[in-house]
Amino acid sequence: MAQLRKLRWNTGLTIGEVEAQAEQSYWDTKRTRHFANEHGEGIVSGLLVTETAPASTSVNISSGRALDASGNSIWVEAAQVLSLGSLVGTVYIYIEFVEVLSTPYVPSGGSGSGSGSGIDYKYNLDSFTITASTVAPSGDQVELARIVRTGAAIVASDAADADGPVDDEIGLRYREYLDREGFKLRTNDNLPDTNLSTVTVGEVGCDFDDLEEAISYVSNLTQSITRQCAILLFEKKNGSSWTSAAAIILPPYIHLIGVGKPAITFPILAGHLVTVEEGASFENIHLCVSTGWTSVLYTEDDDVTFRNVDVELITATDVNSYAFRIGAADRFKMLNCKLFQESTPKGTYGISLSGAEDFIIENCYLEGTENLLTASSASKRGHINNVTLKSSYGSSATWGAGRVQGQHHQISNLYAYVTAGASIGLSLEGTDGFEFNVSNIIVEPSVSNDTIAALILDYCHVSNVITKEGRMRIRSSCTVTGGEVLFTGALAVEALAIDGPGNIISGLRIDRGAQALACIHPAEDEADENQIIGCRCINDGTVPCIDNTVAACTDWLLVGNIVSKATLLGNDWDIVGEKVI
Repeated sequence: MAQLRKLRWNTGLTIGEVEAQAEQSYWDTKRTRHFANEHGEGIVSGLLVTETAPASTSVNISSGRALDASGNSIWVEAAQVLSLGSLVGTVYIYIEFVEVLSTPYVPSGGSGSGSGSGIDYKYNLDSFTITASTVAPSGDQVELARIVRTGAAIVASDAADADGPVDDEIGLRYREYLDREGFKLRTNDNLPDTNLSTVTVGEVGCDFDDLEEAISYVSNLTQSITRQCAILLFEKKNGSSWTSAAAIILPPYIHLIGVGKPAITFPILAGHLVTVEEGASFENIHLCVSTGWTSVLYTEDDDVTFRNVDVELITATDVNSYAFRIGAADRFKMLNCKLFQESTPKGTYGISLSGAEDFIIENCYLEGTENLLTASSASKRGHINNVTLKSSYGSSATWGAGRVQGQHHQISNLYAYVTAGASIGLSLEGTDGFEFNVSNIIVEPSVSNDTIAALILDYCHVSNVITKEGRMRIRSSCTVTGGEVLFTGALAVEALAIDGPGNIISGLRIDRGAQALACIHPAEDEADENQIIGCRCINDGTVPCIDNTVAACTDWLLVGNIVSKATLLGNDWDIVGEKVI
C-alpha cells in the first residue's frame, strides 16, 4: 500500500497540477480507506427493490445509500425505475459507483483529455449505475436484489414470503448490510447524548435480535437522569416489520431509537400499545396498528419525548381510540410525528392532552377521523407550532379537527381540514386571565355547511386567521386582528357570530358572497361591548352587513368599516366612519 502524502502549505509554495492532484488524492484515499476498513461493504439505508404499480417487467428502487468494497459512498437521492428487459433465469440487480465528467472547458494551449478536440472537464461527479444482469455482481458492485425469471414477459412482483421468494418474485435475502462494529459510528447523530450506554437490536451483528429481550435487559439496569441508556433498533434487511406480540413498556430514561426508520407491527391489542415512562423517548420508528387499543403511544410521566414517529392505521373498526394519549405530564415533547390511515373509517383520534403542562407539539401531521388535537381545561403553557389536522369523518357530537382548552397556550401555523358531519371544526378555548396567543390559522371545511362552526374562539388573542366556507364563532374577550372569513354559500346563517362580550375584531375581510345575509351577527343576548374596527364586510347589499337587530346586545363600537349596506342605528351602538360601497 503506497504511503500517503499531503502538501505542506508554506508561503512561497508554487502549486501546479501534480501538487493539486496529490493533495486531492490524499483526502480521497483517507476517506475511502476509512469507509472500507472501519465500516465495510453493504447497504446503509433504503435502496429497496419493489414491484411497480401495476406490476410490470420493471422494478422500483427507493432512494438510499450504500458503501462498496473500495470505500466509495453511493448516494441515490431519488427513486429509480429499472427495466429487466428480456433477461431470463437468475437476474441480479446491483448498484455500482461511477464518476461522471462534468462542465467542459477549453484549457490554455488548446489541448485537453476530453472526447472533443481541445476539450477538457472541470469536475468529476459522484454518480452510480443500477444494472440488471444474469452475471452475479463482483468487485465493487453491491447487490440489491435477485429474481429467478421464468420468461421475458413475466412481471416482477413482491415476495409473498420475504424469507422464501418463489419464481418471478423479488428476492431481498442476499442483500448485504453493514454489520461491522464501525457501523455504530454513524448512529451517534441519533442519540440524545453520545455518552449514553447503548445496546443494539437487529438481525445480524447486534447485541439482541429481539426487541423484548433488549428492553428486559435494560430494565434490570439502574437508570436515572445521570445514567441513561439507548436501544438502537435497526431496520430488517428485507424491509419487513418487527412484530410485537405484547405491549411495549419503555422504562425510565431509556431511549428507543430507530436506525433507518424500522417498522413495528402490532396485532389487535387492548390498552396502551406503547407506554413511555419518565425521561424516556421513542424516536424514528414507524408503527403499524389496527384499532381495538386505548392508545398507541401513552405517557403520564414527565420529560418524555416522541420524535419522528409515524403511526399508520392499517385496519379499523367502529372503536374510537387516540393515537397519542398524554396524561398529567410536564415538559412533554412531540416532534415531527405523523398519523395517517389507508382508508377513512371511524376509529382514530389524534392527540389527547389531559392536564399536561409546558408541553411542545411541533411539525406534526395528523390525519384521522376526528378529535385530532384535544387538550383538557387543566392543560397549561403548551406550545403548538406547524401542525396539520385533517379529519376524514365527523359526527354531530364531535370536533372534526379538535378542541384545545387550558391556560396560556401558544398556537401558531396551524392548518385544519374539517370533513362534513362534524358540528365544530376547531375550537380554541382559553381561560379568563390566561388567554391563548394564536397566529396564522387556516380552517377549511370540506363543504359549505351551516352545521359546522369552522372555528370557535374563546379568550384568545389571534392574528392572521382564515376560515374557508365555514362560519367563525367568537365568544368572550377575544382580539382578532387580520385575516378572512369566507362563507359564500346560500345557507341562512351569518359568516361571523359573536356570542359574548368584550371582543375586539379588526382588519378582517368578511365575505358573505352574493347572499342577502349578514356578515356579522350578535348571536347571544350577552354579546355586549364589542368593537369592530377597520373590517371589510361584503354581501349582496340588500341587508346590513353588521346586524344590529338584537335588542339585548348593546354598547358596540364600529369604527372605519367598509360595508355593502349601512348598519342600523340603535341599541346604544356608536358607528364612526362607516363607508358604504
